Amino acid sequence: NKAMLIGRALPDDVQQQIRGIISGTPGIEGVLELLSLRLAPDQVLVVATVDLADMRTTGSAIEQLAERVDTDVRREFPIVRHLYLDPTPGDLAQS
Repeated sequence: NKAMLIGRALPDDVQQQIRGIISGTPGIEGVLELLSLRLAPDQVLVVATVDLADMRTTGSAIEQLAERVDTDVRREFPIVRHLYLDPTPGDLAQS
């Protein structure tokens, strides 16, 4: 199955669903970029550049937010083995 090939991204519809879960998390304004990479038939890496609702959020608040996102995404998509968030102000990502 072509969708299961290592090194490929998740299908667009799945990426959109993951983007929706992340952007729907309280504390996140939006997902600026989402990348996925199949590491193995049953393992996917997801990296999301996110705009936080309040860029002054730091430390443990970001850790709790990242844990919430990780839990929510994995609940819907257990194949996501690694999920990394890159907090980036939306105005900086546009330049």
